[in-house]
Amino acid sequence: MKLFIAFLVAIFPFTAFADPTTEMAQRLLNQLGLDAGAVDGSWGPKTATAMRRFYNELGFEFDGQLDGAEIDDLTAATAQYRNFGNQDWSPEIRSELHDFPAISAPFSYINSDLISALTQFQRNGLPDLGMHPVGDPPNVRWVRRPMDADCTDVLKNMQPPDMARWDAPLYAQNCNYHYRRQLFSTGLEELQSIFDFWAGQPQGTFDLHPNGDDEYFKSALMAQLGTTYALFYDSFTNNQAIDRFFTDWMLNNQTLIGSKICPFDAPSTFSHDRHNVDACGSNHWRLSVANYALGLRLGSHDLLITGAKHLEINLSMYDPDGVFTPYATRGWDAPGYAIDNNEYITSIALMLAEVGINLYAIKIYDGRTVRDLIDGHNAWLTDPSGVIEKYVLGTRTCNSGSCTVVNNIEDLGSIDQWRIDRQFEQSDIFLRSFHYEVTENRSDDISEDEISSLIGSISQLPDMYVWGQTSGVPFIFATLEQMGYLASLVTAPNQATMPTIEATLPDFSAYSPDNGQWVCAVDIRRTLGGETVEDNSIGNGRIISEAGNIEFDILNLGTGGGLDASIVSESAELQLAETGEIYGQISMFTMFGNEQIDTLLLGLEFVPAEGEAGPEGLHSYEVRDGLKISFVVSDCN
Repeated sequence: MKLFIAFLVAIFPFTAFADPTTEMAQRLLNQLGLDAGAVDGSWGPKTATAMRRFYNELGFEFDGQLDGAEIDDLTAATAQYRNFGNQDWSPEIRSELHDFPAISAPFSYINSDLISALTQFQRNGLPDLGMHPVGDPPNVRWVRRPMDADCTDVLKNMQPPDMARWDAPLYAQNCNYHYRRQLFSTGLEELQSIFDFWAGQPQGTFDLHPNGDDEYFKSALMAQLGTTYALFYDSFTNNQAIDRFFTDWMLNNQTLIGSKICPFDAPSTFSHDRHNVDACGSNHWRLSVANYALGLRLGSHDLLITGAKHLEINLSMYDPDGVFTPYATRGWDAPGYAIDNNEYITSIALMLAEVGINLYAIKIYDGRTVRDLIDGHNAWLTDPSGVIEKYVLGTRTCNSGSCTVVNNIEDLGSIDQWRIDRQFEQSDIFLRSFHYEVTENRSDDISEDEISSLIGSISQLPDMYVWGQTSGVPFIFATLEQMGYLASLVTAPNQATMPTIEATLPDFSAYSPDNGQWVCAVDIRRTLGGETVEDNSIGNGRIISEAGNIEFDILNLGTGGGLDASIVSESAELQLAETGEIYGQISMFTMFGNEQIDTLLLGLEFVPAEGEAGPEGLHSYEVRDGLKISFVVSDCN
C-alpha cells in the first residue's frame, strides 16, 4: 500500500497534495485578470508571475511567501476592483516613483494670490464648442462645427451628441475647459452640480466600455476635471462622496481595454499598425496628472501608484535621443502633440516639489533621468530636422476621420511656418517647460526681474498657459507662487486706452482706381519677440476697397480659440487713404489657442511696395512689446 501511494505521489505530485492556500490565490488572481493558470493548488511559474505582478501593481514587492496575509490582500483587491491594474504597464519599467509612501501635499500655492491672478483671465459667457483643425497638411484650415448640446448635460452624462464622431473628445474638452475658465464665478457652481451627480450614481456607472469608442472622451474628461477638483478641493462641498467617486473611477479605469499596447519595450519600433496611438500618450499623461493631484490631496497610496504607472508608461517611450515616439510619428501634427509633454511632466513635478521630491532627478528603468528626457525632448523640438527623416516621413496625419501620409519634407511646408501652426516656437517650448526652466535649468540666482522678462507681460499670457489647457494645472502661476514671486508680478489688467491717430485723416471717398474698386490679396503675419521670420503667416484673405471703404470678402484665420473669421471681418472698420495707407481698427485673435482678442490700429506704420500702386505693401501694428501683426497686401487689380 505504501508503495502504491509513493507511486501516485511520484506521478501526480501536485494533484496529490494540492495546497488550498495556493488554490485560493490562483482563483483570486484569475478573478483579477492576472492569469495564474489552472486553479489546481499547485505552485508554478504562472502563479508566481501573477503574484509578483499583483504586488507590483499595488506598489509593493512580493516576498515569495504565500500565506494568509497574501490571501487577505487578494481578497481586499477583488472587493475593491472591477477592473484591476493596467495592462499597458509592465514591472520591467518600474522606477523609483513606486518607492514613495502615501504622502499628502498642502497645495499651499492654491491660495488667494493664485485665485486673484487667475480671475483676471476668466472668460464668462457661452462656451465655444466648434473650432477644430481639419483638412490635409500643410494647409490645415479652421472651421466651425457647432455642437448642438448643453455643456452641463454633456458632462453630467459623459455623453456628447454623437460619441462615434471623430471629434467627440473635443466636446468634453471644450465644455470642461469652459467651466474651468470661469471657476470663480458660475463655473464653480456648475462643476459642483456635476460632481454631485456623478457621486450619486452607482459605482461603475461611467466605466469605460470594453473596446468602446468612449475611452478617449471619458479619460480626458475625468482626468482634467479630477485634477481641477483636487487642486481647488476646498472650494467644493460633499467631498467625501466625490472623493469616493473619483478614487473608484481612477483605480478601476486605468486599463486600456483592447489588443494594442504601448511600445515601452522598444520605442524606436513604434508604428501605427502595431500600437494604439491615442492610448499611447495623452490618456496616460492626463490620468497621471489627475492621480497625482488627487493622490497627494487625499494622501492615497493607491492613487499615487496608479499615477506612477501612467507616468512610467509614457516616460519609457522616449527613444535614446529624447524623442517621444508615439507623437513623433503623427505626421504633420507631430510637434503639436509633442509640445504638450513637458506641461504634463512639469505639472507633476510642481506638485511633488511641495513634498520634497525632485521628479527631474528620478531615474527611469534604463537609468536616464527625467531631466535627461526633457532636455532631449526640447532639443528635437528646437531642431526637428533629424526627427522628420527618422519618424515623420511615411506616417499619417489624421483629422476629420481621414488620414494623409507625409511622403516628403516639402509636404510640411517651411519649418518656420510649421512652428507657428503647431505651436512649438521657442516661446512655446519655454512656457511648457516653465517650472523646469526656472527651478532647474536656470535656477542659479534667478531674479524676479529675469523671471518677469522671461514670461513677458504676464497679463498677456495666452489662456492655454494660464489655465493649463492640457494638464488642468495652472502651472505657470502655481510655479510663481511656489517661488514667492506671484503677488508682485501679477498686476491688474492693462486698462490703457488704444492710441489715437492725431493727424487729420484724408478724404477717403476721393481715392479709388479708375474702375472704382481695388481687389487685393492679403497675408496676415505675426512677429513674436523680435523675430525676423518672413514667412510666419497666421491668416490670409482678400479685401475689396470701393470709394475708400475696405471690406474683407474672404478671411481665413489660424489663430484663436473660438471666433468665427466672419465676425472679425464684419466688425472691422477700415478705410483706404489716397497715399495707400489702410486706416482704422480690426479686432482679432493673434495667438493660437488663446481667446484674448487684440485690437489692431492700422495707419500708424505703412511701407509701400516698391513700384506698386494703391494699398500694396506692409501695414503693421505693434500690439505690445514683442508682438507685431502685419497685413501684407499684394496683387491688387
